[in-house]
Amino acid sequence: MRQIVPYARVGHAEISITCFAVCERFEDGKPGSAMGGHMTNQERLHSDQADTALFKDMLRAVVGSVSILAAGQGAGRRGLTVTAGVSLCADPPIVLACINRNVEAHDVILGTGAFSWNVLSVDQLELAERFSTPGIGNGASRFSPAKWGEMITGSPVLLASACSFDCKIQGALEQETHTIIVASIVAQIFNKNNFSLLCFDE
Repeated sequence: MRQIVPYARVGHAEISITCFAVCERFEDGKPGSAMGGHMTNQERLHSDQADTALFKDMLRAVVGSVSILAAGQGAGRRGLTVTAGVSLCADPPIVLACINRNVEAHDVILGTGAFSWNVLSVDQLELAERFSTPGIGNGASRFSPAKWGEMITGSPVLLASACSFDCKIQGALEQETHTIIVASIVAQIFNKNNFSLLCFDE
């Protein structure tokens, strides 16, 4: 079951158990096939692509911080919950975010050329669900339960997050269903006493 938890709950036990479960699937594998046995001609044609279903299962074992990406102003504000936000470079500070092109926040983020990356704290599970669950608020109404501010770009910034980054887009690349966005950090907030939410399979 997919869980969103405080950082303190995640330990080596969960990670070891998950790795063992993944490795166990391959214990009967044989040379010449990633999944065991001999490949058919059709399998050889697609041997450069991993099995999608297994890939999704394995990704559930990857522990990730839970964040909200947000952009726009006033009634035009939009945001989404993600685990696909990472540091790309420390000097200068640059981050990378991957956003599904079907979500409503996608075009607002690209249109404004800026966004905030807000790493949620342990008491913000409800907010994470609000920005990720259809039918629980929509558009700018999703922002109402929390306190938001602005820094340099004008993007909405979550004031009580574990940490928040004000990001200016430097480049974007469409890849399959998502857009990969590279952005420089122009301002940041660090609430060091707030523990982060993490997402993992239990």
